Amino acid sequence: MSATQKLRFCSAAALVSLAIALVVGGGAWRPAPIGLADAGPIVGWGVPMLALLSTGLGTFTVGWTGAAAWLQRPTKSGALTSVASADLRIASRLAATWMVVAIAGWWFSVADIAGFSLAQVLQPSVLAVYGLAGSASQLYLLVALLTMIIWLTATKASDRGAAVALAVLALATVSLPAFGGHSHAAGNRAVAVLSAVTHAAAAAAWVGGLAAFYVWLARDVTRVRDKAEAFGRLALVCVIALAATGVLNASVHLAQPTMLFTTGYGRLVVVKALLMIVLVGIAAPIRSRIVPRLAAAAGRGLFAKMVLGELFVMSVALGVGIALSQTPSP
Repeated sequence: MSATQKLRFCSAAALVSLAIALVVGGGAWRPAPIGLADAGPIVGWGVPMLALLSTGLGTFTVGWTGAAAWLQRPTKSGALTSVASADLRIASRLAATWMVVAIAGWWFSVADIAGFSLAQVLQPSVLAVYGLAGSASQLYLLVALLTMIIWLTATKASDRGAAVALAVLALATVSLPAFGGHSHAAGNRAVAVLSAVTHAAAAAAWVGGLAAFYVWLARDVTRVRDKAEAFGRLALVCVIALAATGVLNASVHLAQPTMLFTTGYGRLVVVKALLMIVLVGIAAPIRSRIVPRLAAAAGRGLFAKMVLGELFVMSVALGVGIALSQTPSP
């Protein structure tokens, strides 16, 4: 099984964990009470699934634009290497798919807000009223616009500066949905939004960077230790940011510590925290024991296996995180 196929397996794990977490946390679709508009189960389940797909594609786009910018040294003239250019072509395809998913996310979000079927919301009279109703639909359209820019420009980038700009744009774009959802309705909105955006950006940088690094490791073994150590420093910053903002997000949405165990939202917070502890437990020995052994083939093989395990747990955590964003807070 190739590295890319293994990443697809991790993506499937994210979808499964999302579905389970929605049911356990209470965020899964349920028929609306009689008399209230209801878009139906396709829309009800489609909204969180598309949110996960959008976040996942955005995370991979961050990873592959970042790989082009930092994993490969440019030539003496400053131009990107052929490998970095290939990474940007992958990022371009990812961004194109991300754009399509964002448009679908807008469509489903409008149907969810209006309580109409997917066909009904395409009527001009309905779009005039609900097309831009709600922060989710507005943010999806903005994501679609920015991903179109990444898609059209990634293959034309020729130097590291352009690759860095694309990576920053992708990171900003994948963080946009954090401006809506629970943070949009929180009492201390400014703190909640800043915390949610930082959390989303840190997660995308860590997961996307690790995914791209895992695929890169299968094709290039030059300067592995230097690059692993550099990524380890980035990962440490991301872990600190995720832990701090995770605690802050929980404190904003949970009035009492007991709600961690008495509410569906709180239980998902606990599950996500436990997954974070598992990730740190995997990452710590990689950094301290395995990275120093990367010069040997055996060390690289063990490193790849540990990284794959880390990516799998990250995928499950991503699914739980999206379910958390779709679950009503107490």
